[in-house]
Amino acid sequence: MKPYMGYSREGGSIEGAVLIFAHNIKEAKRIGFNVLSSWITDEYTDMAV
Repeated sequence: MKPYMGYSREGGSIEGAVLIFAHNIKEAKRIGFNVLSSWITDEYTDMAV
């Protein structure tokens, strides 16, 4: 598993980020969206990993 950082593109990592452990970037986005969707009100496309 590799570490990834998920955050809002608009707000940037300064506004808050989450550390995600996943096998690949696609899995990291899926896991990260579940967490970040409760923090931010932006769309899925705004999330960066």
